[in-house]
Amino acid sequence: MNVSVRFLFMAAIALSGASLAIAQQPASADSMPVPKVITITREYVKPGRTGEHAKVESTFARAFAQANVQYRYLAMASITGPDEAWFISGYDSFADMEKADTSIMGNAALMSQFDRMAPADGDLLSGSDRIIASYRQDLSYHSEGSDSLAQMRYFDVDIAHVRPGHMKEYEEIIKLFKAASDKANTGDHFEAFEVQSGAPEGTILFFSGRKSLAIFDQFQETYGKKFDDALGESGQKKMRELQAASVEREEDRLFAFSPRMSYVPDSWIKADPSFWQPKPMAANPAGGMRARKKKDATAAPPAQ
Repeated sequence: MNVSVRFLFMAAIALSGASLAIAQQPASADSMPVPKVITITREYVKPGRTGEHAKVESTFARAFAQANVQYRYLAMASITGPDEAWFISGYDSFADMEKADTSIMGNAALMSQFDRMAPADGDLLSGSDRIIASYRQDLSYHSEGSDSLAQMRYFDVDIAHVRPGHMKEYEEIIKLFKAASDKANTGDHFEAFEVQSGAPEGTILFFSGRKSLAIFDQFQETYGKKFDDALGESGQKKMRELQAASVEREEDRLFAFSPRMSYVPDSWIKADPSFWQPKPMAANPAGGMRARKKKDATAAPPAQ
C-alpha cells in the first residue's frame, strides 16, 4: 500500500481504557470507539539524548496547543528495548487521515514554525520510521468497557511477526488464548492492529493500557499454572504446534506515556491535570528550541 507518510505524526486522538480510541474532533468525553486506522511515528533517540529529545518534543506539543489544532496525539517513551519515542494517531478511515493531513499542512504559520524548529529534533535522532495499521477486532480481547486511558500510564505492546501465508494458524492461536484467558479470569485486555504499510507483512501490534506496573505481579499467577490449567494439555500442545508453524518471532515492549510530548484532549487534562499538564521543561541553552525535522519519507528506518 502506497500511502503518503506525511499523514503519520498528526491526528485526532482520544483513547479509552486499554483500548486505542480516536476522535476526529476535539474530544468531549474520555471514552471513544477503537479507531479503524492508526499511524505510529517511531523516533530512535541517540544514546544519552533522551532528556534533550523530550524537551524539544514538548515545544511541538505547545505549538499545536497555541495554534489550537483540533487533532491530538499521544506520545510515549520506551522503558524496555531500544531507546524510542512513539507518536500515535488514530482515524475512522484513510479518508479521515487525509483530512487531518490537509488541515495541518494547510496551516502555513504552524508549518513555518515546524521548519524553524526542525534541526534540533534531527540532531538527537539516529533514525525514524512510520507505520500504518488497521484494527483487527477478531484478534482483540475485551477492548470495550475498560477504564479511561486518561488514567493509564503505560502501554504494554506485543509485536508478533507472522510467517507469510500462515495468518489462519495465528488467528487460531489467538482464539485459544482468549478462551483460556476467559476461563482463567486473567482480567487482561488488548487491541490488535495489523500493519498495512511501514513494516514487514504479517506484523501484528497488540496494545494493552496499564495503570501501574503492579499488574504484572498479578499476571505472574494468572498467566502461570492457572492459565495452563485453563488451556489444558491438548490446548498447550496445539498452541505450540501452531506457534511453530506460524510465528517467525515475537517482541514485548513496555512504554511510559509522556504528557510533555503529547497533545491530548482537554478532557484528559481535566481528568488528571497533575499528570497531563506538567510544568514546561526548560529550553536547551545550547540552542535546543531550533526544533523538529519534518516527518517526511527521507529518514531510513532501522531494522526492526
